[in-house]
Amino acid sequence: ADLQSLHAGADELGGFRPNHGTGSGSSNKLGAVCILPPRYDFCVSYPALVAGLDRGQDFLDELAVQFMQPSEERTSPDLAGALRARVFHWTGPRRKPWLHYLPLARTAFDSMWWTAHDNFCAQASYPCSFQC
Repeated sequence: ADLQSLHAGADELGGFRPNHGTGSGSSNKLGAVCILPPRYDFCVSYPALVAGLDRGQDFLDELAVQFMQPSEERTSPDLAGALRARVFHWTGPRRKPWLHYLPLARTAFDSMWWTAHDNFCAQASYPCSFQC
């Protein structure tokens, strides 16, 4: 599939819309879009999860795919160990986990991102921090 333009929310962040090519026949296409399997495409922003609950059983089935079944072996006893999902995404320009630097403002998925960030920074050979 071809992506015609950036998400409308990109306009709030400066509206960058590349134009590849020159002349009157130029296209604003960004390139090919690869649809990922659910394991690599888990939208974890709070509004997306809450809004999905109104979709009924279909959404619950999609959500269940992201987690291990009781008979499956977990990598750890916490939420991270129960996940099959390997890539999270947060929709919306103000929903990113790095914007939730206060623990009170974080979802469980934001906290998992911060744990991964802290682990990465602990192993980095250069200063690694956010200026909040």
